[in-house]
Amino acid sequence: AIITKEDRLWKDACDQAVGKDIPLTYIDGQLTPGYLSYLRNQLDAWNIPVGNFVMAVDYWNDIVENQDFQTALEPVSKYELIMTGRLATLLGVTMITDGFRDPTPRVLNHGELYFVAQPDYHGVYTTRGGVQSEPTTGANQGNTDKGWLLSEPFSFVMANVRSVSKAVRR
Repeated sequence: AIITKEDRLWKDACDQAVGKDIPLTYIDGQLTPGYLSYLRNQLDAWNIPVGNFVMAVDYWNDIVENQDFQTALEPVSKYELIMTGRLATLLGVTMITDGFRDPTPRVLNHGELYFVAQPDYHGVYTTRGGVQSEPTTGANQGNTDKGWLLSEPFSFVMANVRSVSKAVRR
């Protein structure tokens, strides 16, 4: 649940950045390597190194079924995709999907795709005072067991609105 909340915070920050300097891109029909190249170049135009692209699970079908992707991938990558279902590197960018998560913690809506700069150019999580710990008896949770209560306040900072480009399927 914590990771999902952090991922949603990141997605919200990316959605607010879209349109500031890099416009939202609409994908008509299937995803193609041409769309990916265009989205990647939107970051390259600002001399920002691209690190990953994060896509919703419905784009996975486009990659598997689209002949343009089949010709763009060499035999070893095709074999890995078929045997493991894991994504690869394409256009020098790591492909990530939340499609292999359980449905509940998925963060992206169908049809969403983000190209994101390398972490040094994108944003960071910052701690605010470090980890705080205190012993607890569990009484406030209705339990009689003993343990430690740990907490760590942190924040997320997206340092550069030019570090993300987004596409949505029409």
